[in-house]
Amino acid sequence: MEFELLRSIYNTLRNVHDLSLKNFSKKTAEHGVTPTQFGMLRWIPVQGVTTMSDLIRKVGCAPSNMTTMIQRLERDEMVKTMKNPEDHRETLVSLTDLGREKREHLEPMYASYLAECFGTLEREEQESLQVILEKLEKHLTRD
Repeated sequence: MEFELLRSIYNTLRNVHDLSLKNFSKKTAEHGVTPTQFGMLRWIPVQGVTTMSDLIRKVGCAPSNMTTMIQRLERDEMVKTMKNPEDHRETLVSLTDLGREKREHLEPMYASYLAECFGTLEREEQESLQVILEKLEKHLTRD
């Protein structure tokens, strides 16, 4: 492929990502959370607990980053942590009432935001874009 076309594709992908994140940040800020905090709230079960190890696997981040994210959510009273009584090396994480409330209020906003972002594309275009992006992701994550 021609270099200029490849550069243009890369720049457009980067710009779409940056604009999407900027716009989503504005939406989540209206609810007093960051996009990262919202993402974390979505990985924690509404009822019950999960482990830090499970969150690290699901999110795909370094343990130190997860610890920092969870500590901030705990500071903001959206999650609660405790040592697993069966294995004190393991930390359990659960949503607080505030965390559940934030998540409940954010879910409709998230659905609306996705519809707003991708609603400009016809259903067939959305499906084609998904296939293309999955192909790129698969290629870029190969070992």
